[in-house]
Amino acid sequence: MNIENLKTLCEGTSLIVHNARFEHKWLLSRGIDAKITDDTYLLAYMVDERLPLDLQSLCLKFGVDVPFKKEHGTSVSLLTGDRLIERNTRDARNTYILRDILWSKLDADGRKVYSKVLLPATRSLAKIENNGMCYSPEVMTGVIEELKDKIRDTDIQSDPVIKEFNSSSDKPFNIDSWMHRLIVVYDILGYTPLDFPQAMSDSGNPSTGIRVLKKLLKQKHTDTLAKIIDYSSYQGWKENYEKLEKYCDKCGDTHVANVEGKHYVYSNLRLGDTTTGRVKSDHPNMQNNPSREGGWTRRGFISRHPNGILVEADYDQIELKILAGLSGETVLIDGFLRGEDLHEKTYRIAYDLPEGAELTKEQRDEGKTLNYAIPFGRGASGIAFDTYRTEKEARKWLKRFWKLHPTLKNYLTKIPKEGIIKSPTGMKRNCETWTQAKNFRIQNTALVVLLIAINRMIDVLEGMGVTLALCIHDSLLFDIEDRSKLTDIIPIIRELMEFKPYELFSWMPIPFTVSFKAGENWGNLKKI
Repeated sequence: MNIENLKTLCEGTSLIVHNARFEHKWLLSRGIDAKITDDTYLLAYMVDERLPLDLQSLCLKFGVDVPFKKEHGTSVSLLTGDRLIERNTRDARNTYILRDILWSKLDADGRKVYSKVLLPATRSLAKIENNGMCYSPEVMTGVIEELKDKIRDTDIQSDPVIKEFNSSSDKPFNIDSWMHRLIVVYDILGYTPLDFPQAMSDSGNPSTGIRVLKKLLKQKHTDTLAKIIDYSSYQGWKENYEKLEKYCDKCGDTHVANVEGKHYVYSNLRLGDTTTGRVKSDHPNMQNNPSREGGWTRRGFISRHPNGILVEADYDQIELKILAGLSGETVLIDGFLRGEDLHEKTYRIAYDLPEGAELTKEQRDEGKTLNYAIPFGRGASGIAFDTYRTEKEARKWLKRFWKLHPTLKNYLTKIPKEGIIKSPTGMKRNCETWTQAKNFRIQNTALVVLLIAINRMIDVLEGMGVTLALCIHDSLLFDIEDRSKLTDIIPIIRELMEFKPYELFSWMPIPFTVSFKAGENWGNLKKI
């Protein structure tokens, strides 16, 4: 069948498929916008996320048929002629039957979120994947060389303490060896191990991870420890960049042609592959490129247009807003509705500071840590570890926080410790712990908010010279063709993301709001 005939079939016929995201991705790349009305992969995920989601396993699980591959043990790549027709016909028939079985297992809420949000999102995510992220090989190479220079500049082997280690060791200091770092940090430099479970390794020794070393450096500064931290950080960023390079100009495992001389990274965006229900990014994981510490691994990503600009739209404190709405905690709800900065407010409460006292960014960040750590199950030890404070201070903060938020505490204590947990959006998850159950209800709701926004805007923005390039947790990254139109486009994006109360969120009293950043590359975005 040629492409034109396939286009006529797919766009004119209602299709039931298995793994609609993959089908959309393949068809859209060939100019075919298929009319997919059901996806057995997604339905199975909705029924029970623990199910094996491949078609063969699902058919055997629900007694639909013995799939062709199971019966004949032959890979589809080896089939031709009548055998290939038989295999494809059997798969199509099984998919059709399986759809009705799975649909019957969903309740009304599950059917609603599947039909109105998740199924349309398979097409939306496929379009984002096909758009790709434009990158500059020159910038990427330059950043890697800059990181190499910084690694060399640490000159770790000439440090007096490292020389002392080398003089008493059979092997020179290897910064990648946890044992070498352990000896240098705790034996030679004399740092006292932190008295937190989080500061111990699985082997029972004091940890030499970056987070722990940074906390030790705050207690007592030594040039040697600072060099170890810098070296490890630079090395990690360099390796991350080098991992990204192998995915350039590839879609999955397939090389793709450059588009107008530009280079792209195409990440897979999957529904149904995470315990929280979030969108998963892999091959490569574009969500694991932190913006902090100068955004090293983001700086090579640029606009695909000569006069373009990148814009990131981020939902403001969405998880805390959802938690406030679900719990009905009036202190949080009223604070959001009045436009208060709740992170600053929490810090002031923790330290008995007056309302008008100005706070530094670090102090506000500590308030943010408390706002998220406490409701999400962090105990006194964990909070003390996160905030560089004592457990005594942390216990005092916990007591004050729960005294101020009694409704929130009551809501959280009523969440089941384990079992099947239902999200307010209608999705379900088999949770093994209280933390999983609590996080699923909040993070899955945030996912649905993001997917609704993506579905609303994916086609609208294309006609305006705006490409949706990536979704990262609670934010979206746009590539705008003409930067001079930025002030016209931002209000449109805002309206599409800050949608009015939606039927799946009738319980939500707090509006979803969005903040924007823009810049020449993904690593230097500034608030606008």
